[in-house]
Amino acid sequence: MKAIFFLFCVLLISNLGISQNEIPHHFEQKLYPNGNPKTEKWIVDNSNDMYVKYYYENGNLKKQGWLKNNLKEEYWKFYYENGNLKSEGKFFNNTKFDWWIDYNKKGMKVKEGRFENGKKEGYCKLYKNGILRLEGNFVNNVKNGHWRLYDENGILKEIIQHDF
Repeated sequence: MKAIFFLFCVLLISNLGISQNEIPHHFEQKLYPNGNPKTEKWIVDNSNDMYVKYYYENGNLKKQGWLKNNLKEEYWKFYYENGNLKSEGKFFNNTKFDWWIDYNKKGMKVKEGRFENGKKEGYCKLYKNGILRLEGNFVNNVKNGHWRLYDENGILKEIIQHDF
């Protein structure tokens, strides 16, 4: 009976639809002289794809994300040396893509916006002390259309027109 249960489990696990090429199989780590990790890599066998983490010498995470053929891809996070999140967003072929969020050293959001081909494209918001201060659209890295300026309390102060 145990043998049948074991065989059933093996067959079930092998048919979950996860290809062995999709699972990181190889782990590499480099250390600083003080013993803290410098880099960690989870490498997908038979490919140039890997999930990487880079660290500051103090042991705090510096950045992490996917490398595919040595290019940044998918979602990445970057950190200040104090450990707080600095920025996060997507890459496509090593270029900023889609939504990105930037934070100050205290961890407060300072900016969020869209990118296309590494250029600001679409909606953008700027914050000061966690309060929305400016918002509007970019077209090909240039301010365009109505931009809303807010006071230090987040109350709409002015609308500025930027013509592309």
